[in-house]
Amino acid sequence: PLTQNNLGICHEMGRGLPKDYLAASKLYSKSAMQNNPSGMNNWGYMLVRQAESVGGREDAFQYKQAADLFRAAIAAGTAPLAPAGACVRTKFT
Repeated sequence: PLTQNNLGICHEMGRGLPKDYLAASKLYSKSAMQNNPSGMNNWGYMLVRQAESVGGREDAFQYKQAADLFRAAIAAGTAPLAPAGACVRTKFT
């Protein structure tokens, strides 16, 4: 689950991989479904961004789902941060 979350970060930020929010969201959701607090937090954040990108009202389902994920992440505890080199890929590899 941590590796899925880290790969999601790479896609979200475009570090070592092309920026791809859909791929990032899918990876975060897979990580979250395996009870990874970082995956829960990041998937929730992507849902908030999704709602905001379409002008979501305050009662948009994405906000409720994100809030549920944030609560679950808090209940599950904290996860280690991604290693500094998690998203590094050079043209030589």
